[in-house]
Amino acid sequence: MGKFEAHVQGALVHEGERRTDLRILQGDILGDLDSYELFDLSAGLGRDSWNVDFYVRNLFDESNVLSRVTQINRSGAISQSALPLEQFFAGYNVNNYIGAANPS
Repeated sequence: MGKFEAHVQGALVHEGERRTDLRILQGDILGDLDSYELFDLSAGLGRDSWNVDFYVRNLFDESNVLSRVTQINRSGAISQSALPLEQFFAGYNVNNYIGAANPS
């Protein structure tokens, strides 16, 4: 029987404050996006032919808006929608974010 081997690894990602659009008018309408940090952690333990690994994404449950867009709806009005961070990776229902702003 061999010895146990273990590992721990962390990853920190920082995204600074930034403009939503390089065009002045559109950027002014949507405003700037705030900065945020994400921290992921993984750890594992193994011996001989088996391993157990754990991975935690976004350990501190940081939530922020990743992007904003403008669009012209059927009435000609400009609406905006924002996609929260927790929905970016998991998929989302578009109507939850823009359905009320763009009635059929």
